[in-house]
Amino acid sequence: MILLRQRWIWIAAGALLVLLIVALGVYLRAPLPLLLDWRPLPAPRLQQHLADRAAALALTAGARRMAVEKLAAQGVHPRWTTFTSANRINDVLVDGETVWAATSGGLVRWDANTAEVLKLTTDDGLPGNTVTALAVDAEGALWLGTDRGAAQVRLDGSLRRFTVADGLADAFVYAVLGASDGAVWFGTPRGATRLGRDGQVRTVRFLSPTGSFPDSLMQPRFADVVTLAEAPDGAVWLSTPAGVRVFTADGRQRFLTNEDLGDGRVTAFAFAPDGAVLMAVNTFRTASGIASGVYRLNPNRRLETLLAIEQAEQDAMSASLFRDLAVAANGVIWAATESGAVQLYPDGRYETISAAPGRSEGLISSNVQAVALDADGSLWFGTDQGISRRLPDGAWQTLQDSDGPVDQYNSITALALAPNGELWVGTSQGLSRFTVDGQWQAFLSDGLPSEITALAHGRFGDLWVGTGQGVLHVTPALPEQIQLPDSPDWPMTVRVVALAPGADGALWVGTYLEGVFQRDADGNWRSFTQANGLAGNTVHAIAAAPDGSMWFGTDGGLSRLTMDGQWQRFGEAEGLPSGTVRHILALADGSLLVASADIATGGSLTRRSADGTWQTLIAPDGEIPSDILCLAASPDGTIWIGTGQDGLIRLDPNGTSQRFTTEDGLAANTVNALLVAPDGTVWVATDGGLSRLR
Repeated sequence: MILLRQRWIWIAAGALLVLLIVALGVYLRAPLPLLLDWRPLPAPRLQQHLADRAAALALTAGARRMAVEKLAAQGVHPRWTTFTSANRINDVLVDGETVWAATSGGLVRWDANTAEVLKLTTDDGLPGNTVTALAVDAEGALWLGTDRGAAQVRLDGSLRRFTVADGLADAFVYAVLGASDGAVWFGTPRGATRLGRDGQVRTVRFLSPTGSFPDSLMQPRFADVVTLAEAPDGAVWLSTPAGVRVFTADGRQRFLTNEDLGDGRVTAFAFAPDGAVLMAVNTFRTASGIASGVYRLNPNRRLETLLAIEQAEQDAMSASLFRDLAVAANGVIWAATESGAVQLYPDGRYETISAAPGRSEGLISSNVQAVALDADGSLWFGTDQGISRRLPDGAWQTLQDSDGPVDQYNSITALALAPNGELWVGTSQGLSRFTVDGQWQAFLSDGLPSEITALAHGRFGDLWVGTGQGVLHVTPALPEQIQLPDSPDWPMTVRVVALAPGADGALWVGTYLEGVFQRDADGNWRSFTQANGLAGNTVHAIAAAPDGSMWFGTDGGLSRLTMDGQWQRFGEAEGLPSGTVRHILALADGSLLVASADIATGGSLTRRSADGTWQTLIAPDGEIPSDILCLAASPDGTIWIGTGQDGLIRLDPNGTSQRFTTEDGLAANTVNALLVAPDGTVWVATDGGLSRLR
C-alpha cells in the first residue's frame, strides 16, 4: 500500500512537472499578450519628452566639448603618438554644431562649421581605438564603447574606464545607452550590463537559440546584445538573437520572440511621433523568401512590416543589411544600409540614396553604418569613408579624416623607411607614406592590389611591395609608376609573406606555400622549395647575414643558404625550439635572432652567436603566451619584440624587459611589424593603427 502511494506521488509529481514545462513554453512563445500592458506615451507627452531631452543635452554640450579638449591636452601617454584613419564611422552623435563619431580609429569630434577635427586614441587613454558606440548619460558625460571595454569622459576632463574587472559582461561593447534614470547600459557578446547611478552593476544574460554551440561544456552560450534604446516612457529595449527584450521603468520584463520577428535580427530601434516602435530587422522570413527591412509595433500593440526588401541575386540592395534608423517629425523614416540610405515615406513608398562615382556632392559612400537627425533638420550619415551631411536646403557636406594611413580598419601590416626619411606604410587596404614634414599621402594606383603584406627598399631607393597577389615595384623617380616583375615565370597570384634585398642587389621573396623566389640584379628569377633544401614552403621571414648567407624562417623550421649554394637546416637538435619561425633578425656582430611560435607553447626567442652557439633569450611556455610576429633592434643593443596578442616588449642588453600594451598608449596589442629609425624612434604597426614611440 505504501509502495502504491509512493508510485502515485511520483506520477503526480511528473504530471505537475510536465504541466509546468508546457506552461513555461506557452509563456515563452506567446509574447504579445505580455505586451498588453505596454502603453506608449500620447503624442503631446512624447514630443515634450523629446524636447526636454534635447534641451538637457544642449545645456551640457559646451561642457562635453571642453572636457574632451582638456583630456586631449593632458598627454596621458606623452611618449606615444598614434596615427589612425577615422573614416569608418560606427556611430554618430549630433551635439548642436558638434558631431561626435565613434570610428575604427578612435573618438572623433568634428566642428560642423569649420570641419576642424579632434581625435582621441589609446595615447589619450582610450581602452582601444575601435570605438563602437556613443552615448550621453544623465549628468551630461560622454560614454564610449570600444573593443576593449567602455570609457566615460567626465565633464571635468578626466577619463574613467569600465571593464570586465568592474563587472562589464564582456570586453567588446556593441552598444551604449545613457538612460534617463541615470543608469548606463552596455550591449556585449555576453549579455547586457547596467551600471546604475549608485554604482551598482547588474548583468542580464539570455540563452542563445537552440542549436548554438556552448561557450564550454559546463556553460551555456549566452546571446549577444547588439543594440539598445530607451523609449520615451523610460523602458529599455534590447535586441538579442533570441528576440527583443523590454525592461520597463518599474523593473518588469517583456519580450518579442524570434518567431514574432520572422526569425529576423533587430539591429536598431527608433520611436515614431505617434508612439510606435520602429525596428530595423535583417534576414526575416516572408511568404516567398528572406528579406531585410523595417517593422513597426503600433500603439495598438500590433506588429506590421513597413518595408521588406527580399534577397535577389541580381539586386545588390536586396542583400544589404540594415544598420540604423532615424525618424523625422513628419513621420519619414531614414534607414542606414550597406547599399545606401533608404527614405521610407508614411504611405509605404521608399527611395534609396547611394553614392555615385565622380559626383561632387552627395553620399561619400553607399556603405552607411549610422544615421542621425539634428534640430535644424539636417541628416547625418556615417559611412565607411567618412561622414556625409545633407542640409535642409538639399546641399551636402563631407567630413573626412586625412591624418593617418589609408585603411578604414587600421590594420597596419608592413613598414619601410626610405633613404630620404619618408615612412612607407602598408595596410590591409592600400599603401601610404608619411612625409618628413608630417603629412600623410595615400598611394593609389589601379595596378596596386589593396592588401599590402611586405615592404622593402632596394639599393637605389626603389620600393618593393609584397601583396596578396604578387610583388610590385615602385620607382623613386616616378613614385606613381607601378611596374610588374619582368618575368613570365613569376606566379602573379601568389601571396607574398616576406621581402628582403640581398647585398648583391638581388631581391628575395618569401611566399605562402610556394617557397622562396630570388630576383637577381639583372631581373632573372629563380625559385627554391623543400625539394631544393628549404625547411618549409611557407616562408615567413628572410634575413641577409653579414657573411653573405641568407636565412629563411619557415613553417618547417630554419634554413640557411650559404654563399657557395649549400642548404642547411636547423631545428631542435641545434637548440632551436619547435614550431614555426616567424621572424629573423641578422645583427651587425654576425649573430642571429630567431623568433619561433608554437600553437601550444607560445612564442620564444633564440640567439645564434657568430660562432654557431645557441642561447635561449625567451623560453617557450614563458613570458609570451602568443606568437612573436616581428623583431627590431636599436643601435644600443635593445631588442624590440612584437607579439600576436601581448603587445610590444622591450628587451634591454642587460636582460631586463618592459611590456607596452594599450594600457600604456600602444594602438593595439597585435604587433605586425616594427621599425627603428636612425634617431631611435620606434614605429609599431598594429591591428589598431600605427604607433610611434620616442
